[in-house]
Amino acid sequence: MSSWPEQHHTSSFTRARSRTSDVIDLILPTVGRTSEPRRLLGSLATQTYRDFRLIIVDQNDDDRLAALVDEFGAGLSISHLRSAPGISRARNVAVAHLDADVIGFPDDDCWYAPDLLERVAAVLSANQEWGGVSGRSVDADAHPTTGHYDKQRRMLTRYNLWSRVGSYKMFLRRRVIDTVGRFDEMLGVGSSGPWGGGEDLDYALRAVDSGHLLYYDPSLVVFHPRRRETGSQPDPADGYRYGMGMGRVLRKGHLPVWFAGYHFARAFGAASISFVQGRRDHARYHWAVGRGRLHGWSRLPEQVPRATGV
Repeated sequence: MSSWPEQHHTSSFTRARSRTSDVIDLILPTVGRTSEPRRLLGSLATQTYRDFRLIIVDQNDDDRLAALVDEFGAGLSISHLRSAPGISRARNVAVAHLDADVIGFPDDDCWYAPDLLERVAAVLSANQEWGGVSGRSVDADAHPTTGHYDKQRRMLTRYNLWSRVGSYKMFLRRRVIDTVGRFDEMLGVGSSGPWGGGEDLDYALRAVDSGHLLYYDPSLVVFHPRRRETGSQPDPADGYRYGMGMGRVLRKGHLPVWFAGYHFARAFGAASISFVQGRRDHARYHWAVGRGRLHGWSRLPEQVPRATGV
């Protein structure tokens, strides 16, 4: 494919959808993978809650997903779109096609337990005032994939969401999307800038700052491979890019200097501890994260939009 149309609807299976319960749209950006999306679609095919649609935003320059859409299209409601590279750009393309009460943002390498969507729908149905929920993630062996996690349910604030939000484990009501608007396309994997993460933090922060109630519930679990920093050979280049994204969001969100400094210190402290423990690869990774956070925070353009803008 020589050029990318911003939006191109290539295939769609439309099912009769009931409005007696929340309808869920799942936005799935994907590029360069086939086996991982297949695992996710397989988990969606076994969901006990059926009132959902998958919006695949295909960023490949070939037709590698065509067979996958054909294979699962008879049993799942699937819309297949295309976009240029960038996870935030892909989500913005999908937003124009939403037709649901609740929106989820799975990664192409995550997968769901059979009752996850049923549990999400039940939690939101019982708490109409909430604008969304965020859960936690584990790997195939049920080990946490993001290091330490909060075991307590709690409402998210602009100060505590930083370790409790991840796009693939977050479900938002449509009214939040309508208020907050587009994802910041300068943030996230594949963005045109150096900020290789933070788009989910930015979106949740803008939602909270706009007055929406977001709730953290660790009993809502999404399966996801272990993060790079918890693996055996974490990549400092990845850590730097993700750190850059978080640093940008800290500055863009107008968080106090002391709060940004705390997150710089956490990364550099983790690097020091890993070095003392003889875990040199992890030390280099955490040092790169700290540098990235500091540089991302200091390199933000002068004009910084507040809560609802990007």
